[in-house]
Amino acid sequence: MTEVVDRLVRSARTISAPAALAVLAAIALLGLAIRLPFVHDPGVTGDMDIFASWLRTAMAFGPGDLYARATPDFNYPPGSAAIFLAAAAIVRHFGGTFANVETVREAVKLPTILADLVCSVVAFDIVRRLAGRCAALAAAALEAFNPAGIYISAFWGQFDAIPIAFALAAVQQVLFGSAIVAWPLLALAVLIKPQVVLLAPLFAIAAFGPKGAPLEKRRLYAHLAGIVVAALIAEASAMIFFPHRSPVGAALALVQKIRSGSAFFPYTTLNAFNVWALFSDFFASDGARFLHVKLHLWGLLAFAAFALSIYARFAALRTRKSLLEACALVMLAFFCILTEMHERYIYFALPFFALLIFDRRYAIGSAMLALTAILNLEYAFTALAMSEAKVSAVNINEFAPWLVHLCSLANVGLFVWLFVEFLGVAPRPVADVASPVLRDDVQRGGL
Repeated sequence: MTEVVDRLVRSARTISAPAALAVLAAIALLGLAIRLPFVHDPGVTGDMDIFASWLRTAMAFGPGDLYARATPDFNYPPGSAAIFLAAAAIVRHFGGTFANVETVREAVKLPTILADLVCSVVAFDIVRRLAGRCAALAAAALEAFNPAGIYISAFWGQFDAIPIAFALAAVQQVLFGSAIVAWPLLALAVLIKPQVVLLAPLFAIAAFGPKGAPLEKRRLYAHLAGIVVAALIAEASAMIFFPHRSPVGAALALVQKIRSGSAFFPYTTLNAFNVWALFSDFFASDGARFLHVKLHLWGLLAFAAFALSIYARFAALRTRKSLLEACALVMLAFFCILTEMHERYIYFALPFFALLIFDRRYAIGSAMLALTAILNLEYAFTALAMSEAKVSAVNINEFAPWLVHLCSLANVGLFVWLFVEFLGVAPRPVADVASPVLRDDVQRGGL
C-alpha cells in the first residue's frame, strides 16, 4: 500500500484539475451508491426504536420541551437535538409520520450518509492544497470507502459523520480560510459530539501564526472574533433547548447536559479496542481503584499528559502538516487512553489520518485503523446479538480475547509509535514524507 501511495504522491502534478474533479465526483457517487442499499437495513433495532421515539417527540414538541419530554432521556447535546428536530420538520413538511419504521431509518441515516460524502470532499480540498491532486483523490477515496464509516452511518444509523464534517471544515478554514468561520464550525461540531473540543487548543495555538514569524494582529483578532461567534452559538443553543430566566442559567444547564452525557456509562471500555481492553473484560467498572485512585481518574491523567505533549509539540512546530498530525494524534489518544469509550469513537481519528495519506506512516496507520475499526464494530454487534439471545455458553464481555488483545495492542502501539515520532524523538527527513508543495510549506513554517 505504501508503494502505491508513494507513486500517487510522485505523480501528483500529472492529473489536470477537470480530471481530478471528475474522479472526485465519481468517488462521491460511488460512495453514495454503496451506502444507499443500507438505508432500509434494520441495523441496531434497539437504537432505531430509541431514535424513533425521539423523532416523534421532536415532531410533537418544540426544542424547549424536547429534553423534558423525551423517552428515554435524550442524553445528547443540543446539536444532536437540532438534527432530530430538523429531520422531524422535513418529514412533517412532506406530510410523513414516524409510525413507519422505513421513515425513521431514512430520517436518521440519510443526513449522516450525506455528511460522509461531505467529509470526502473536504478531505480532497485540504490534501489537494498540501500534496497535490492525486494524493487528494486518495484521501477522498479513503473517506468515501472506509468500511467503518459505511458501517456506522449507513448500517447503524449513528450520526458521528456530521460533527466530523463540521470539524474537518473547521480545520480547512484554520489552514486556508478564516478563523472567524473556523471557530463557529468547531462549535457546531462540539454541540453535536463534545469530544471534538479537543481540537480547540490547536486552533488557539494556530492563532499565533507560523513559528518565528511576527505576530499578526489581523490573524489574532480573527481568532478572537471567531471565538466570540462560537460562544454566541453555544449560548443561543443553551437558551433554545434549556429555557432559563438568565443566560448564565441556560449555559450551566448546557454544561451539565454535556457532563452527564459524557459520564453516562461508567465502564473502562464499552467494546472499544483500547488500552483498557488489554487489562480487563469489557464493561468493567472504571470506579475500581488502583493505588487508591479510580481507574477513571488514571485515564484522565494519562490522557492529559499525552494531549498536553501533543499541544506543546504543535506549539513548537506550528506548520500545516503538524496541525493535521496533532489533530490525528489527539483524537486517537482520546480513543486509546480514556475510559468510558465506545467502540465507534475510533472513527473520530480516521478522517485526520486520511488527511495525512501522503505521509507513509499515516498511510500505514489509516490501513491499520480501518481494519481494527471494522473488526471492533463487528465484535460489538456480535456481542449485542449474543446478549439479546441470552447466550450463556461464552463470556459475552470478552468472547474472543485473542482478537481483542491483538487489535487493542495494534491501536495503542500505533498511537505510541506516531506520538514518539511526532515529538521528534525519531525525526524523518521532510523530503521522505511530503510532496514539494508541502516541503516548501514546512520549510516556511506556514500556517
